Amino acid sequence: AGAILIAAVLGVVMTQGAISFLIHDGFDLIRFSQSYLFLILFLLGAFFFALLAQRVPNFQADFAVQLVFYVLLLSSVVEILHLSPFSPGGIGPHVFLFSEPSHFVLNFLPFLLYMTVTASQRMKLPLVLLGYAIALLLQTLTLVVGITLVAVMVLPLRRFLLLTPIVALSFLFSGINLDYYSSRLDLSIDNQNLSKMVYLSGWERA
Repeated sequence: AGAILIAAVLGVVMTQGAISFLIHDGFDLIRFSQSYLFLILFLLGAFFFALLAQRVPNFQADFAVQLVFYVLLLSSVVEILHLSPFSPGGIGPHVFLFSEPSHFVLNFLPFLLYMTVTASQRMKLPLVLLGYAIALLLQTLTLVVGITLVAVMVLPLRRFLLLTPIVALSFLFSGINLDYYSSRLDLSIDNQNLSKMVYLSGWERA
């Protein structure tokens, strides 16, 4: 089933690329070819990793995932406490070994999701709150959105509704710069925020 899914994804992307090549004169064939090659390597790597994980005892796989989670968590703590040698004097435009906060977030969220899903009922909410705390202290909207998606997936509706005002009040009274978030959520033409412009540019290119 996994091999069929990979073949289907590659076929859809190749078909879309071929259609774009025929329709658009400015189609970047070299860039598409490089991206397609990376997609093949990525999907094959994920496929063989899944096969390997199936053969590993559950406790070993669980230990490995938890180890990576705590390493990533420690990376965020190091940055929050201004102990990172890569951003002396304060929180920089990166998180420890990650050149961008969003890069850290995209690596951190899957492991946080695993930890939250496999945790006991009484530990799910603290893990979600921990994610929000890191997002506030690192000031990353990407993590706020990601944690919200995790909360929607793993928390019962009543707990999620209870969590919403708590997070909202935390934003209001924590003393953080709300302009950081509002500038990224404002999609108007007048807003020249770089993150917002990159986001819209991605949609236009897609």
